[in-house]
Amino acid sequence: MRGTKPRSKGHADAITPAKPEGLDNSALAMWDLVIEHRKPWLDESDGPALQALCECWSLRSRAVSALADDSTDKDARIAFTQYQAAFERMATRFGMTPVDRERLGVVIDCDDDPAAEFLR
Repeated sequence: MRGTKPRSKGHADAITPAKPEGLDNSALAMWDLVIEHRKPWLDESDGPALQALCECWSLRSRAVSALADDSTDKDARIAFTQYQAAFERMATRFGMTPVDRERLGVVIDCDDDPAAEFLR
């Protein structure tokens, strides 16, 4: 049996995960993005998973930089592919795409979206 789907509105006693020390700029930017857009349904216990997501994003970013320096670097291509796949798997837990949010049962207000009429 499946568990209950997360609600788009957080519960009153939810505590936002504390930003961990030691994240580089790329990881910090991802942390801030997720907190800004997913804060209503994050809790303190989501901190380790969010940290892993941000660290993976940082590794992916480094692989992108290595590919920019030398697009023929096989190790950089393999690293990018692996980090991208891992990031995509972890990102689904945080509803990073519309499909992910739909699977999580999150209702998004589309009033400000110019394409909303096509989504209803």
